[in-house]
Parts: sequence; structure tokens; C-alpha cells
Amino acid sequence: MKNAKPQSTWPWLGRYHPGWPLFLWGPVALASIVHGIVVNQDELGLWQIILTGTIALFFWSLFEYVTHRFLLHPPKNFRRMDRWAYLAHGKHHDEPDHPVFTLVPPLNAAMILAPLLVIFYFIVPTHALALFVGFFIVGYLVYEYAHLAFHQASPKTRLGRYLRHHHLAHHAHGREGNFGVSTPLWDFLLRTTLRN
Repeated sequence: MKNAKPQSTWPWLGRYHPGWPLFLWGPVALASIVHGIVVNQDELGLWQIILTGTIALFFWSLFEYVTHRFLLHPPKNFRRMDRWAYLAHGKHHDEPDHPVFTLVPPLNAAMILAPLLVIFYFIVPTHALALFVGFFIVGYLVYEYAHLAFHQASPKTRLGRYLRHHHLAHHAHGREGNFGVSTPLWDFLLRTTLRN
């Protein structure tokens, strides 16, 4: 990857390596998925596992879109959130290709995941909870490394180039659209896709 630095800094947490999200969250995701399958093998068949994983990834993409659109780029009637949004996301827009501001620090990710786990506990059936959480974290990791690649490398595949173009158009237009990073699905469905 071009411009990649072995260590990164973030105003909230100090230094960390770009491999940390995978190092920390990869085993958590894998353990959750394996635990969900092994412990609930009597209740979860192959199709339920596939369906639960698909729903979790779908939910991740919606969470990513809503967070990016409404919290990190607050609408005009919520401009009081701008200061917080700038602290959380503004430096990334100021210096989009700087690797320090491309990834979410692991502790910040943990602070976001903690309340989500409580919500999942109440809305996801108990026998599918660990599996759902594992796949949700996989969605997060896909987002992290896709976002890093869009800013630090030139994708070789047609899909990769399309997703990179979709995301970089967001940076070119600021608050206006293309809020999905790992997928343009919600931009398309909610009509926030930018026309270039």
C-alpha cells in the first residue's frame, strides 16, 4: 500500500498499527461464529447460519450508512453535533489519504460495539446471537480494510474501482451523498447517490 506507515496516531488514543483491528477483532469474530455454530448446532442448520450471517452483514451495512450520514455528517437542523462530528470524522475529510485518520481506533470501535451488543441481546434470538455478532464484526472489518484500501491503494478489480470511485466522490462533495463505504446499496435505496 502506498503511503502506509507502520504506526498511526489518533487524537483520542495515541499510536496503533493498521493491523490492530484485524488482530483484535478477527479472533473475536471467529470465536463468536464458531461458538454460535458449535453451541447451537441443534437449533441452527446450514440455511439458518447463512441467513443469520447475511442479515448481520446487511445490518452492518445499514449501521455504517446511518452512522456516516446522520452522526458524522449531521443534517443542517442538527448542526450542534458538528463539533463532535468533526472530532470523530472531520480530520479524515481534512486529510483523507492520511493513514492515521482512515481507520477507527480499536478502543473507539469497542465503545461503539458495547451498546450495540445490548441492543442485539434484545432483538436477536438467543440461539443466533453469537453468530450474528461474529458476522456483524466481520462486516466492520470489511469496512475498515476496504476504506483503508480506497485511500491507500488503487484497486485492481472492476468492483474495487467502482467502490473506490463511489467513496472518493463522497470526499469530493462533503456532506451531500455517497455515505456507504463498504456498499453503495443504501445510497441507491435512499437516493443519496451522487451523480458524477
